[in-house]
Amino acid sequence: MSIDVNGRVGPAKYADGTLTPPRLANDGSLVLAPSYQEAVFRGNVFFAANQAAVTFSVGLTTTTAVGLIIANPPGSGKLVIPLQVEFVNTGVIVGTAGLVVRGYSATAIAHTTALTPLNARLGGATPIATADQGAGLTSAPSVWKALYSVLSTNTGVISSAALYDLGGSLIIPQGCAYGILATTAMTGFCSTTWMEVDA
Repeated sequence: MSIDVNGRVGPAKYADGTLTPPRLANDGSLVLAPSYQEAVFRGNVFFAANQAAVTFSVGLTTTTAVGLIIANPPGSGKLVIPLQVEFVNTGVIVGTAGLVVRGYSATAIAHTTALTPLNARLGGATPIATADQGAGLTSAPSVWKALYSVLSTNTGVISSAALYDLGGSLIIPQGCAYGILATTAMTGFCSTTWMEVDA
């Protein structure tokens, strides 16, 4: 015996305790958890990357930041949810690259060397968040995760990319930022993918 189940297509916001129909993707499949593919289809996923190897600023908590910095501007009306971060080393300087976060500031960051973020649904709308290779932060960031360490200056050591799927474990509210910085003047490429949802 078959049972028909009616669902709702698309994201919605409900108060706690509200009885709601199951959520469906636009192809009719049941959504059990946030789906990158559905979010990409809806134009809510974005990415940014260094377009050439960058020499990092020295210090994971520096305010004169060079690496990759994603900022959610004050008053944007959006939440930024990092999905993935990646780093690959291209030099021989010993050091550690880390994922850092910066708390709320009513003052937007200073864009020293801006990057052009893209919609993961190519041709889609531009993001609310900004992306920079170099930026002036209004306060020192805090280290959240270590991403990659260079332990030797041996040029014969193969350097593979470090890719982290963050699984929605971090949310960047309005006026906050996250980025990839390093302890030393390492050289390398960074990239990140994030989703934007209404605050």
